[in-house]
Amino acid sequence: PNTFNQTHADRLKAFADQAGVAIHNANLFEAITHYANEQEHRVAERTAELVNERAQLQAIMDSMNEGVFGVVFGEKPTKYANVSFQKLTGYSSDDWSFDLLKLASTDSQSEFVKGVDNIYEQLTQSCFWQGEGPVQRKDDSCFDAHVFVTRIDNMDGRAIGTVTIIRD
Repeated sequence: PNTFNQTHADRLKAFADQAGVAIHNANLFEAITHYANEQEHRVAERTAELVNERAQLQAIMDSMNEGVFGVVFGEKPTKYANVSFQKLTGYSSDDWSFDLLKLASTDSQSEFVKGVDNIYEQLTQSCFWQGEGPVQRKDDSCFDAHVFVTRIDNMDGRAIGTVTIIRD
């Protein structure tokens, strides 16, 4: 009897403190694991939603008779061209550029630059531009087209891309 002394009490307290820290850490680990699994599940659900929405959008775009070309600006621009665009112009999204849209009735490069500058200026003011003019196909032939260019804005109202619709 009376073999339990202060040294034993100090050791027992230290052990209890360590056990408490270990239990607390185990609870934190369990909470973090649960949260990570929940977030992973939410990401998987949202990814599935986006894949479905993209498939629907793809079907809509590819069923249109108008050529649609979209680009999202950035360090690595994202480009898209629907089937009709490729049939009308012969260009894939990687091949296309505004240089092929001959908006001026003259072959003058300065007139072309003024035309493209006009598009960009109007896009900064009203978010869209429309006009008519020849569009050059990949085989160097041209066709007259009605062209609509719409600005894509982010949530802050800053331009992040354009969608161009070409109607023969």
